[in-house]
Amino acid sequence: MMKTGQRTLHLQNSRRALRLRSSLFPYLLLLPGFAISGIVIVYPLLNGIYMGFTDFSLINQTYTFNELHNFVQIFTKPMYRLVFFNSIFIVFVSVFWQLFFGLVLALLVDSKIPGEKIFRSTIFIIWIIPMMVVTLLFFVIFNTEYGIFNHLMNRLHLISRNVAWLGERWPARIALIITYSWRGIPFFMVLLLAALQTVPQELVEAARIDGARDWHLFRFITIPFIMPIAVLACLLSSIALFQDITATFIMTNGGPVYATTTVGLFIYKEAFQNFQMGQASAVGTIWLFFMVLLAFLYVKVVSRNTASNW
Repeated sequence: MMKTGQRTLHLQNSRRALRLRSSLFPYLLLLPGFAISGIVIVYPLLNGIYMGFTDFSLINQTYTFNELHNFVQIFTKPMYRLVFFNSIFIVFVSVFWQLFFGLVLALLVDSKIPGEKIFRSTIFIIWIIPMMVVTLLFFVIFNTEYGIFNHLMNRLHLISRNVAWLGERWPARIALIITYSWRGIPFFMVLLLAALQTVPQELVEAARIDGARDWHLFRFITIPFIMPIAVLACLLSSIALFQDITATFIMTNGGPVYATTTVGLFIYKEAFQNFQMGQASAVGTIWLFFMVLLAFLYVKVVSRNTASNW
């Protein structure tokens, strides 16, 4: 009896050990991926947040913990407020026009116009062009003396003199908005076109039979179905534009007088031109939490929209 009991206990322990190994094996497979992510993502992120609370500089290589001094400067100095205003204004207005024209083109293509495939491919070529090339193109277009934009405005009698688009405060912002908008329209067109093709045609036909007009179909059927994709496109485009420094650096270099200095360009200049890594990290930390807030709002909007559809 003793031997039978010991054998049964040993068998039970063996089964428990086997089940434990089976349950732990998937996590062991994930461990290398988590380790690499921790080294290349988590540690630099946490280290960057920590540096935001120091006066670290690449010049003297020594630093002390200065608590909230960097963040107090950010919220009290007008220059920092201007930088955040530039970023929010330029990015959000650009995304609005990307969404508007992207939706117009998507509806146009979805209506099966003649030459639809050629038109779609031609528009999407814009998205393939590197941002550097697009920036140089618009840098020439907005040139004060020989730029085609001033030439067209003069021919249409919209201006009486050449406008220094890249040398004045608001014209420079408008030039950047036009550049970003033109570059991002194809991205929105493709995503929204895919979303439009998921709208149930049976629902549309049933609404037409009940007497719904085109505007009502668009307002109460099309918009709810494409809303999650539209919000996702806005979120992705906003994050990409907040990170971009190519257009602002080449076209205006942040000028005139910080009028087009965005968060990305400001962090770059503070870190690698002024060598103030602590201050740059503080700005980056605030920008990070702002991006997290945008992502949170996206999840809330999509969740609410999905629940209302059901």
